[in-house]
Amino acid sequence: MQKTFCSSELTPSQTRAFLDLIKTCQSYEPVRLGFPDDAELFLFTCEQTTVISCLIVCKVQNDLWECYVFTHPNRRKKGLCRDLIGKLCELAPADTELVFLLDHQSPDALTAFSFLEMDLWRTEYQMERRISQKEALTALPFPPAADAFSLSCKKIREDGEEGWEFIVFSCADTPSAFANPVGHCRVLKHGHARFYLYHVEISPDFRRQGLGTWLMETVMQSLPENTGLYLHVSADNTPAVKLYKKTGFHITETLSYYLY
Repeated sequence: MQKTFCSSELTPSQTRAFLDLIKTCQSYEPVRLGFPDDAELFLFTCEQTTVISCLIVCKVQNDLWECYVFTHPNRRKKGLCRDLIGKLCELAPADTELVFLLDHQSPDALTAFSFLEMDLWRTEYQMERRISQKEALTALPFPPAADAFSLSCKKIREDGEEGWEFIVFSCADTPSAFANPVGHCRVLKHGHARFYLYHVEISPDFRRQGLGTWLMETVMQSLPENTGLYLHVSADNTPAVKLYKKTGFHITETLSYYLY
């Protein structure tokens, strides 16, 4: 007999059941999506004591909920996913956008999303760059025009994580070396050996001068050795993807976001 539950937190035994289900799905297909660290809502269907389908929700914003769905391979095409999504729609405020992630490793998930008439919102890449010992010990590079640009770095704390903000300044025609910020990025530490790069931007008038490459190289050489630097970038942002590939990043995952 099947029963469906909804909870804002899981017991240790329920957590293990979720992880077992996800592991089973990953062994059936090369799915890279896993249990999100910031999950806040759980809907799941059990058959006796076994979780056979689950819907995990991360409330990114009040009106934007990010959703992960896993169904046991032997229980698919039976409406379990559809029923859980229906219950989530009943719980979510009327103006909430439900966004479902797909990592292109599950044909069954793509079929289900198509059947449910979900709309593709956007596609992005997860990219990774490993920081070697040699790179970590190398002196920081000079900017493309050493007398025209400067860089500052300050510590930040965001969502409980420590990190750094790097800011590029233009020194040209100004009395102060820190008068005109023309680029920036942020790095947050996540766990023991993982760092996340985000908010990378070079002002339009200062692009194609090597500043993006210099900023990336400076960030990477500022990180500890034998760590990983990760980022997400829109698949449509060709210049950014080229920059990251040029500075040694490679695509590890393709994620598509579907609206329901």
